[in-house]
Amino acid sequence: MMHDGTLNCVSTVRCGHVAPSDIPLAALMHRELDICRFLTGREIVSVTAFERESRAATLLAVMDDGVVCSVEVANTLPVGTDPIDKHEVISARGLVCDRVVDTQIPQSSVYLYAETEEAYTDVDFELYGLKSDDIAAVRAAFALAKDEAMRSEARRNSVALDRIMICVAQSVKTEKRKRSEEEIWRS
Repeated sequence: MMHDGTLNCVSTVRCGHVAPSDIPLAALMHRELDICRFLTGREIVSVTAFERESRAATLLAVMDDGVVCSVEVANTLPVGTDPIDKHEVISARGLVCDRVVDTQIPQSSVYLYAETEEAYTDVDFELYGLKSDDIAAVRAAFALAKDEAMRSEARRNSVALDRIMICVAQSVKTEKRKRSEEEIWRS
């Protein structure tokens, strides 16, 4: 819906991600900022980041078209727990979200109640048994292996996101907004 014209005049992207404590907070910030870039198809020109004891952070990123992205991340779940994430896009024409209405946590396809409680999500019959993030990684790796242009684009995106993460680290230290090199160059 973001890319086919259904939504127009996007104003805000809201991302939330709570993960197990063994996942670095910087990795969560990196992932969510990359999702903001993907959803909007735009580049981040400034970021303001606040961090609490390397356990939780809030970021406000402004895209080059003025869209504001609010990112909240934390690594406070017990190790081994499935992460919980949610992404919303707010536009003049409505709102889209990657979670079913009135749910706060990811849903599973199959629930097994026996001696132990288990849940399974049958995301992909070819990659059955893998978690959603692992399936996404396998599909991405396969797509990259097939397409040199996609590999080049991924490298460019990685460099851009690395620059943004430097701005995030600077903002965490100063608690002030940091502009990306592209915004400074344009001003």
